[in-house]
Amino acid sequence: HGTAVAGVAAARGNNGLGVTGSCPNCQMMLLRTGYVSSDWAKSLAFGYAQQMGARIITNSWGGGGATPNTVTAINNAAAAGVVVLFAAGNTPADVCTVTPDPRVSLPTVIAVSSSSNQDRKVIVSAIGNCIDILAPSHRGYSAGNPSTGTLNITTTDRTGTAGYNNTNPVTN
Repeated sequence: HGTAVAGVAAARGNNGLGVTGSCPNCQMMLLRTGYVSSDWAKSLAFGYAQQMGARIITNSWGGGGATPNTVTAINNAAAAGVVVLFAAGNTPADVCTVTPDPRVSLPTVIAVSSSSNQDRKVIVSAIGNCIDILAPSHRGYSAGNPSTGTLNITTTDRTGTAGYNNTNPVTN
């Protein structure tokens, strides 16, 4: 997942691979805390990124929420002028009140949900009044519901069976 997200953000263009990120000349610092890492480990990643000069910290964690040390680290990074973004999730639940998720409901976080390339809210993505922005997503097109969008997002992928496109080794 991290490889795909990094590609959307900063894949280098004009290299014959067919992908250019939204900021192809940006520098990235990739930090992996692990899906099951502790609250303490996740909080340390925010502090490290801030210490190393990160200006934007973007996060797409899946479920699990944020616990006290992580919330403090997020707020500290934002207070230091770091922009903190979180993907709001891939379920149409209200992540702000009905199923509150502190990562996206914090006032110091920019919460991102999904839109199609036709600027329509993607129905399988998070909703709620704490969502700050909608951004195009691969979930914006469905053969079963083409009115949601007409294009997918092309991005980088891991090779072999670890990648998303593991059925076609030519484009993988």
